[in-house]
Amino acid sequence: MKKMLTMTSATYLLIGLFCFSSPLLSDDKPKSDSQSDYRVQKKPFQPELSLKGVIAPAEMEQMIIRLKEFNGTLTVKSIIPSGTSVKKGTVLLSIDTEQIERQLQDAVYKSDNFKIDIEQAKLKMKTNETSRQAELEKARVHLADVERSLRNYKEIEVPLKRDREDLSIKQGEATLQDRQAELKQLEEMYKESEIAGKTKEIVLERARRDVGNTTTSLGISRRDIEYNRQTLIPKKIAELTNEEKWAKEDLELLKSRSEIELIDFKQSFSKLEFESQKHADYLAGLKADKELFTIRADKDGVVVHGDLQRRLLAGRAPLEEIKEGDTVKPNETAFTIYPPNDYIIITSIPENSRYMVKGDTRAELHINALPDKIFKATVLRIAPLADEVGNNGKMFSTHLSLKDSDSRLQIGLTCEIRFELGKLNDVIAIPADLVINREGKSFVSIRNGNDTSEQEVFIGASGRNYVWITSGLKEGDVIVPKK
Repeated sequence: MKKMLTMTSATYLLIGLFCFSSPLLSDDKPKSDSQSDYRVQKKPFQPELSLKGVIAPAEMEQMIIRLKEFNGTLTVKSIIPSGTSVKKGTVLLSIDTEQIERQLQDAVYKSDNFKIDIEQAKLKMKTNETSRQAELEKARVHLADVERSLRNYKEIEVPLKRDREDLSIKQGEATLQDRQAELKQLEEMYKESEIAGKTKEIVLERARRDVGNTTTSLGISRRDIEYNRQTLIPKKIAELTNEEKWAKEDLELLKSRSEIELIDFKQSFSKLEFESQKHADYLAGLKADKELFTIRADKDGVVVHGDLQRRLLAGRAPLEEIKEGDTVKPNETAFTIYPPNDYIIITSIPENSRYMVKGDTRAELHINALPDKIFKATVLRIAPLADEVGNNGKMFSTHLSLKDSDSRLQIGLTCEIRFELGKLNDVIAIPADLVINREGKSFVSIRNGNDTSEQEVFIGASGRNYVWITSGLKEGDVIVPKK
């Protein structure tokens, strides 16, 4: 909630900058008038720098309501008056808590729901895992049964069937041979026998019929065996092989589906946990925000409402009042607290005078509200980087420390700062009215015989009536006055 006073680019906004020169001549006026040429020569030069400044506390801490989660209206319930001297621990501001209490209740309710959702998800995960394992085990058992059936059929049933078929063929062939032999014997026996012809024919016909039937039966058995071995057995093996293949595919598909379902569930569960943690962080942030609804002074000092540094730089009165019932904005300065009777001067130095002012350069202060006294000051620090560009080019924010004290000093009083700069010897300085300023650059008109031409020059510092030229001119050059 604190931010120390820093050099700022806005400093030059409050400072009306003006510079003037005074070369060390017998009088302060240039030796040439506006109608005659001016011959450049080196001479001693006393730069002078005068700036506008403002009195500010030597140390300012900004107290900011840095909220993380609360997005409602910050309505002031009570506030200490601006300009009050306070002790460490004094309550400065209380914000109405009605809105944040409602947000906290909603957040706690949602947090409880997240806890229930997580427990239900864990239970569902356990139930689904049990179901998946049961389905996988069922698929494994089915695959094992199919593999066993295929193995038994190929290794046991088919060989047994072939043995039975081979035995049946052998028996059929033996029966056929017996009946053929029996028929032959009957034919030989009846050939020499005197038995009546009709009886003989009946016996022989019966024997021949038995041979024919046995031959036919044996042929049918052979064709049946051939059909079984070439068609039915391969078909059965193919069916069992396909069933085994499908059982394996079903098992792998079930495994893949189970893995996908498990991954999907874990992703959903992780998302739920992430949302739950995110909400827990939100709830913690909201609770932390509530603690900031009461602001206490963390040190002794004087308290003013709002951003004192910004108001000083903008040239506005240092006091502004926030009242009960007003609203304040989060992440903006609510208070500024500073130690009393410890002041500095803030100003901005133009780029062309930056290196003429050093860390220990002394200055005189003429405070507009205290014309009867001249104050002494010393440069305290100069910003290492230039701030925004003003009317006089780049500006460097600068702080000066006061060497004098006065009970009449107040924050916000404006002053004129006159720096004590060192004398320069043997430099080129020309009357300021010879310089032509155009589009951010400086030029002079140089005479070359009967002709004139513009020459760009670079100004190092200004004096009362003269400017120091660091480059662009040399001794003996003749400058034509502006028309």
